[in-house]
Amino acid sequence: MQLFVNNANTRSLLHDFLDPKQRPMALLESVIGFFADRNVEDKYLIKEYKVIYSILVFYILFVKWIGPALMKNYKSMDLRYTIRVYNFGQVIFNAIILIQLVTFGARIWPHRCQILYNPNYPVFFRDASRIIWHIFLIKLSDLLDTVFFVLRKKNRQITILHVFHHAGMVLLFHTGISTINIGYYILVCICINTFIHSIMYFYYFLAAFGPEMQKYLWWKRYLTQMQIFQFIVVLVYMTWAFITGCEQMAPFELSIYIFTLLILLLFVNFYFKSFRK
Repeated sequence: MQLFVNNANTRSLLHDFLDPKQRPMALLESVIGFFADRNVEDKYLIKEYKVIYSILVFYILFVKWIGPALMKNYKSMDLRYTIRVYNFGQVIFNAIILIQLVTFGARIWPHRCQILYNPNYPVFFRDASRIIWHIFLIKLSDLLDTVFFVLRKKNRQITILHVFHHAGMVLLFHTGISTINIGYYILVCICINTFIHSIMYFYYFLAAFGPEMQKYLWWKRYLTQMQIFQFIVVLVYMTWAFITGCEQMAPFELSIYIFTLLILLLFVNFYFKSFRK
């Protein structure tokens, strides 16, 4: 408690929350600061590894075992409207992030090779930090996609690919942000990923309107092909960048490379099981 007493900013914030007249403004400032503050490495979700690890462990336990067991004796929930809003929001947010990434990526394109050793890298990271933080929050929100499957009793859709993909993206992003070790290849990966996710969640948004929309969803096969193609492009770019020396292969980069390769193999397996019968 002594820490709170000695910290002037914390005392002021605590006073605002306790004062009914100041509480709405203090809450608004906290919300704005949570989303807009550029000091990403100081965010609680980034600094406290145990929080993210706990979220991911609970996520896996809930969607694979706890959730289905709890829903066993209950009817599936009708979440049509919730899912429509969620999917439409994902389309909008991913599209906004994509525009920001392309704009930022084009600006620093001349510095892409060995960018981690560029003397201006701290400036680049600071400029991109808010975008990076928002992407991380989107990846966290992606976990809700699986939770909706559980609540709707769509357990067959909770595949190893689905869970591994969502949980792995959160973990890798958290690791990259917390170590402030983000090369240009990450920008390439996320640009492609947010583009594909914008299209994917638009597909889910249409699908949430029910069977009457199925005649308009003939392009599901091509959406899966696009998802596979994105991982091939990412692997090709990373391979080229590492071979030419434009990017440096380190343990974090190797983990991303292996993760992308595994996801590609799982998606190819899913594609042949689903569309090559």
